[in-house]
This record gives sequence, C-alpha cells and structure tokens, in this order.
Amino acid sequence: MSKSKVAPLKLRTIPRLELQAAVLAVKVDSLLRRELALEFAKSYFWTDSEVVLKYIHNDSRRFHVFVGNRVSLIREFSDPQQWFHIETKANPADLVTRNCSFSKFNSSKWFNGPDKLGRYKNDWQTAKLNSLVLTDDDPEVKETDVTVGYTTVAGHVSPPGLSDVGDSDEPLYRIMNHYSSWFKMKRGLAWLLRLVRFFKGQKPLGRLSVQEVRRAGDILLRKSQSSSFCSELERLSQGKAVRASSSLKTLTPFLDGEGLLRVGGRLKEFDSKHPCIISGKHPIAESIGTHTVSPMLVLSGC
Repeated sequence: MSKSKVAPLKLRTIPRLELQAAVLAVKVDSLLRRELALEFAKSYFWTDSEVVLKYIHNDSRRFHVFVGNRVSLIREFSDPQQWFHIETKANPADLVTRNCSFSKFNSSKWFNGPDKLGRYKNDWQTAKLNSLVLTDDDPEVKETDVTVGYTTVAGHVSPPGLSDVGDSDEPLYRIMNHYSSWFKMKRGLAWLLRLVRFFKGQKPLGRLSVQEVRRAGDILLRKSQSSSFCSELERLSQGKAVRASSSLKTLTPFLDGEGLLRVGGRLKEFDSKHPCIISGKHPIAESIGTHTVSPMLVLSGC
C-alpha cells in the first residue's frame, strides 16, 4: 500500500513537509494493523530527512505548535528506535513524486525496497545518533529564555515569569488567595510585574495594556497547571502522549504556543474549541468559574 500527498498551496518549509510525510507513514501503519486480520511483527519506518529524525529522537527541547503536535502523534504510534535514515537516491518513495516510465518503475526498488533492507538491522542506521541532536538555532525549537512554557527542575515544573517576582512562589499564591475575581487577579499580578520592571530601570507609563494583563493570566494558568498536572506537562513537553491512566487522557491534551495545557480537537475558534484545562481543586478555579466569558475548562475531579 502506498499513499502520497500534494504539497499545499500555503507555503511550508521542507522539514515541515517531510514531517507531514512521517505522520502519514504512522497513520498508514495504524490503518493496516487495524483493518487487516493478520499478525504483524514490529514495523520500521524510513525517511531521507535527517531533520525529521532529529525531531522524532528529541527529548530535551520544545517545539513550536505545528511541529510539536505532529511529533507527539508520531511518538504516540511509534517509537524513535523504529525510525531509520535512508539516502535520498535509495528512497523508493520518491518515485511517487516524480515522472517515471513503466519500464523504469517495473525495474525499480519499488517492489523490493532499498538494498540495505537485506542487511542486518545493526547496519541500517547510517546516521550516527550524535548527529541526531537538535541545535538551538533550529527554527522549530523554542527559545528557552523567551517562549518556553515551563521548565522542569528536580521534578518540579515552574512556569516562566516567576523570575520576575522573585524565586519564591509566595507572591503568586498571595495574589491567588487575595482575589476572588479572575479579572482582578490578572490585573493584580500585571501591576506587580510592572512594579518589578520599574525597579529594574524600566518605566512603563499609563494604564495596563491588554498584553500585560494577558501575560499575567498566562503565568497564573501555567502555575496552576504545573502544580496540578506535572506529569502530563512533562510528557507532552517531551513529545509524548499522556499516560493511559491520566485523568486527562480522554481530553487529548496538547501544549499551545504559550506552554498552556489545552483540550484537543479540530481547530476552528481556538479559545472556544481548545479551552485551557484547570483543576477544580486549585485556588484559581473558583475565580475562573465566576468569570463566565473565560474560555477555560475547570475539572472538578482533578
């Protein structure tokens, strides 16, 4: 069975298109296993893109949403050790994407695969593992000092922005416990962050901006999620799916571009279709519950 896709009109980078092909591969594998009444041995996947292999093998860096969600899907249906590199000239899949005469196709590698399939498995991987390490300058890797949603230190997940209010979480908890209104809670933290910037030499003037209030809200949400769903956040940040025993499993959670845990589903209106997940046991849950227009999902049982 074979399947190919035409590149979309919306321009995408070559690595993203190659990643889409890898997603297609695991979907076809899943389809065959589900539909055929046969007992399958272990599946192996091949790609001529070393960049895609780096994405799949990555365990330490976070990606932007497009790549992160697709790597998560690939790793849900396959293991990185099932993926191998094939040279472009030996890749039979390329025949689907270019003109090919019948005689050439009939004598091609399409029916028998590349020569290396006849070798021992230990000889398959031509790309050394140390060359599969992602570098910080990869455009799909999030900058850790700006856009990383959270960091893990000794098993504790800390959201960004806490360094602005000191090393202790106490200011955040004071704000959470002081305000009963989600609107006022966000503004309270926004003013505190502005005060910190003032003492650092910055002098913002005027009323709070929408961006300042939104950033404060994201910090509060990340803090709530990190204390309630630590293991889920850690697995998703590594490109893994949440465990089957997780209370969030049925919600197919994912991390958005700001590092917030959201409910999965098809994209339409992002905030309403992908609400943030908040534990009903966390102090801010009640304040969000009173803010009826806020697109949050409060889980009372978590």
